[in-house]
Amino acid sequence: MRKVLIFGDDDRSVLAAVRSLGRAGIAVHLAPFNWESPTTQSRYVSAVHHLPRYSDNPIVWLDELRHLLDQQQFDLLLPCCERSMLPLDQNRDRFADQTIALPAHDTLTILNDKQRTRDLCARLGVPTASGRPVREDDNTQSLVAELGLPLLIKQTQSYRLANLTSRNGVVQVNTAAEVEAFLAAVPTREGLLAEHYFDGDGLGLSVLAKDGVISQAFQHRRLGETGTEGGSSLRVSEAIDPRLRAAASAISAATGLNGVAMVEFRQDRTGNFILIEVNARLWGSLPLAVASGVDFPLYLFEQYVEGRTRPQVDYRVGLRGRNFLRDLHAIAMTFRTGPGHWSQALQRLAGFAMQPASWALGRERSDTFVRHDLGPALAQLRMAPRIAENRAHRRAEPDLERRNQGKSG
Repeated sequence: MRKVLIFGDDDRSVLAAVRSLGRAGIAVHLAPFNWESPTTQSRYVSAVHHLPRYSDNPIVWLDELRHLLDQQQFDLLLPCCERSMLPLDQNRDRFADQTIALPAHDTLTILNDKQRTRDLCARLGVPTASGRPVREDDNTQSLVAELGLPLLIKQTQSYRLANLTSRNGVVQVNTAAEVEAFLAAVPTREGLLAEHYFDGDGLGLSVLAKDGVISQAFQHRRLGETGTEGGSSLRVSEAIDPRLRAAASAISAATGLNGVAMVEFRQDRTGNFILIEVNARLWGSLPLAVASGVDFPLYLFEQYVEGRTRPQVDYRVGLRGRNFLRDLHAIAMTFRTGPGHWSQALQRLAGFAMQPASWALGRERSDTFVRHDLGPALAQLRMAPRIAENRAHRRAEPDLERRNQGKSG
């Protein structure tokens, strides 16, 4: 029986991959970071392996993973986030005998770095937000005069190998006073990137490519976002915009992409768009792509293990995908922003309450609630009070510090 080892535990991308490959008759082994993750409760998980944290001791992590791989014969290793991708990329020589669904090192060097991605886009003619690295001699006046307000200030890399336990988030600063406070609070400006905030809808173009040529593409629009980084709690599938496809194709070709990627855009009311970033891994909205008909995890397995490339498949347009707990939290936060947003919050709450009817009518799918695999959803509900308590603690932190925390996309 074919067998895959998936690294991660997210209740969106990882759970979707577990279900996709499990339904295809592939034995799925899981190496989670959170051993209590609801994803471990999926009926499609054949085994859970408790590997140590790489950040705690890289040598121990390498040795235990190597021991596991010597015991088990996996057809594919599938890292689903930077916390596993970066260590595997750094130690490719230790796992040269394994098939790893990981783009080439040079590809990751560009796509995992927001400034290098911006530089590539400038050469390719792909539009990005006005922005630049933050310099040591910058002050509030220089940044605001050049880039305006609001500003997004972010690290060029979401994760760094030296500290995989902490995700580098995005800070939105709306006033000169907030810029001043941010610059005074950061210990170093090295690796910081400032961009003018581009107002518009978040769009995602998901792709699978081989040798830089895209074989599968899927587009969605975010209807409910969970933070400045564009993470979504509610999204809808839509037809592919040829301009976005052309931009993604140019980036894939220039980097020689082998594998999957999420190319994130924003589009304003006039139709103008900019590229936000590229994540060369499975993405949070993956359940919607699979439900709409583009089974990226299975196609990725076929590409790496069987050398098979499928032609572009048709997919359903207009299907909504919702993450139950994230959307409930997003609605609660909309209420907290004040009476001016209550109408929007009530509208979203009405849609939230209509989920069972939307499921029955086939208009919407849930990331976690799936009839043939209820274990993760039930585990998520049991953990809901603890998740709410953790979020309440985070809300009690100083505002600027809180907004600087990483958000899962």
